[in-house]
Amino acid sequence: MNPIDNDYLKRALAIEERAYSDAKAAYEHHKDGENCSLVAALEDIMNDEREHISLIRQMIEMKRPDTDFAKYIGWKFGEESARQVMDAFDRIKLPPPVRGGHYLKSNEGCIAFLNKYAVVVRVEPKTPEKNYYARVNDSGSILQPLGSIDAGKAVIELCAGCRVERDESLIEHLKELLKDEGLVFSDPQLENIGRLDSDSPDFPGGVLLIIDRLAVSKMTKDVKIVENALVEKAKKEQERIFAPFRRAFREGLADESKMNIFWDLMERYALEGKFIAGWNEESDFFDKVGFFSKTSRAEEVARSYSNMFSEFEKRRAESEARFEEIMGRS
Repeated sequence: MNPIDNDYLKRALAIEERAYSDAKAAYEHHKDGENCSLVAALEDIMNDEREHISLIRQMIEMKRPDTDFAKYIGWKFGEESARQVMDAFDRIKLPPPVRGGHYLKSNEGCIAFLNKYAVVVRVEPKTPEKNYYARVNDSGSILQPLGSIDAGKAVIELCAGCRVERDESLIEHLKELLKDEGLVFSDPQLENIGRLDSDSPDFPGGVLLIIDRLAVSKMTKDVKIVENALVEKAKKEQERIFAPFRRAFREGLADESKMNIFWDLMERYALEGKFIAGWNEESDFFDKVGFFSKTSRAEEVARSYSNMFSEFEKRRAESEARFEEIMGRS
């Protein structure tokens, strides 16, 4: 599927739907009048527009992709969820990955990396299969998403890029912090730890976090929760940093013409080094220490998907120009 073509069809659909609404309004206004030929003409226009709308909708549905990524998502979450995942990528103004080199498969779903925005795109199950294996939304020790969108049985989450840590002693440190919250670092890998850039004096080296939410699970037995002031500060610091992004993302979902505001903000933070494509900076380190890990492969995958995105942006600009030209002639 060419995502630009699909976007073009959606624009055409919106135009036809407006034309139908205008014709229907005119028909309702004149149907009891004496100008029978005008009423008949308006009925013909309405019938034509209904046919056009139906055909365009069929064309959009037929342009569902038959790609490695679409097949994988269909196998993982079901065909209906795969369709909704593709629609969700359209809504957030990103091209869905196409081939295996554009994303990493995981036990939960898959991950893509976009260098321009220093953003991680996660496609994972909306409801984990086991009750204890669930997303933790209120811990300051776990990186929270900038925005998410449901897609059937799946959810797409956008997460800020962080510096990847090298100090293995931090694994035990985070285990202890999570234990106080009744949580377990169930996938205690160094590659799952990072630091979010912060200008707060409370976090001079950045906010230490587990960057994969599904690397954490809830304890299966009741434990006494111990409040930790630093963890609470980390939670509030994430909320402070992410607030403008979350607001822009919500507004973009409500009005797709505003989604570019979210991406403009993402690009600015990436250029300023506040969000960091840590997968590019640390892949050599993980290769040298012998990890066969997401991080050691992420740089290549990020480069591949980012190149695809550059082509997508180029085609989108060309499509915009074509659309404006057509509208100018109509």
